[in-house]
Amino acid sequence: EEPAEPKMYIVVSGSLEYTDSYGEVAQVAEKRYVAEAVLWTNWKHRGTLTAVSDAKLAMLDAQGFHSIAQRFMRRSEGALRIVQYANQFVEDLNKSEFKTDLG
Repeated sequence: EEPAEPKMYIVVSGSLEYTDSYGEVAQVAEKRYVAEAVLWTNWKHRGTLTAVSDAKLAMLDAQGFHSIAQRFMRRSEGALRIVQYANQFVEDLNKSEFKTDLG
């Protein structure tokens, strides 16, 4: 599913399970992140995330991130690092045979 308001999720506490499009299940624990790709490209979710226990997630809104990053890029020498990271992320994603929301 392509999110209407794309967000990256970071597991703050709790335990979750991610089921990919092939039915494979992966445990998603604290400090893991899900759907980073929404920050760097148009992204369609590839699976389902389900809480196994009480969980707390932090969300990073992709549009808000883009707005902040654009302002930062105009004023910082570090902007090149953001662009390089984004380019490398998308290049690696395009090379990957199996796409996933997990990072």
